[in-house]
Amino acid sequence: MNMLQMIFRDSQGRVRWGYKFFTLILIVELLLPVFLIFASGVGLAAFMPFLASKGIIDAQGMVTAPYQEAVQAVWMIALLSLQNLLLTGLCLLFWRLVMGKKIRQMGYAGGMACCLRELGTGLLIGAVMILLAAALILLSGAGSIRPSGQEDLALWLPWYAILFVLVGFGEETAFRGYAMGTMEQTGNPALICGFTGLIFGMAHSANNNFSMMGFLNITLVGVLLAMLVLKTGRLWMSIGFHIAWNFTQGCIVGFPVSGMGTSSLFTMELSGSQLLTGGAFGAEGSILTTVVVVAGIAVLYRGDRTGRR
Repeated sequence: MNMLQMIFRDSQGRVRWGYKFFTLILIVELLLPVFLIFASGVGLAAFMPFLASKGIIDAQGMVTAPYQEAVQAVWMIALLSLQNLLLTGLCLLFWRLVMGKKIRQMGYAGGMACCLRELGTGLLIGAVMILLAAALILLSGAGSIRPSGQEDLALWLPWYAILFVLVGFGEETAFRGYAMGTMEQTGNPALICGFTGLIFGMAHSANNNFSMMGFLNITLVGVLLAMLVLKTGRLWMSIGFHIAWNFTQGCIVGFPVSGMGTSSLFTMELSGSQLLTGGAFGAEGSILTTVVVVAGIAVLYRGDRTGRR
């Protein structure tokens, strides 16, 4: 193998993983925004006559005052749902056509019983861990919780549930299935978990009220999710975890989800240090969440080492 070939290929003749990983950057930073702008623009144009007929927008195309809050929430849910649908689709398309691999090799494998079992386990783990973090924040005296009393919860919560399901599939397909798949040839689990976790944390840096503690915790959650994928060889458990973590955090307990507010059953009133409460970024910005996630990583790591003996 000559010098030029060595730049692009490893000792086994495979394209180096960094070039494969770069295609994910291409998807997320270039193709996804272009498709999202186009699709959202077409969708908005299609709905404009309907919105005008209902008095939701005026002759200048501006949202009328009575509908502004509802339209803002609907737009956010619709845009994030569309974004994650596109992210899932683009990753699956590139995986099949550019990487030349089967979808099951990304982690979408196993029969229906396996899928439901691991998805359910992930849902349980994600919900329990974020509830533990919330409990620690309450026990620290940094916050209090009460019923939200919000109207129309029965209308809004199902839509947020759909959103978080799509986010779970979109981000797990991209940052675990696709990213970890491109790094598989390294044969280095620590590098795979650490690097994909870091990229996962960086991907949330544009969120509202982003903080360094938020970056640390999301990175650690990314490491934990990667460990779940390595442990099972599939994406189902990490998808379940991701869905439950977001939905429980936002729509049950009442924290912002990575800086994004949602309708919720309860309201979390924060009064302590931002280091403890997470502030406007939510529980993911709290050092108490760090404790919970690090404990989860330690349990997974210990269980994996015990299983190898």
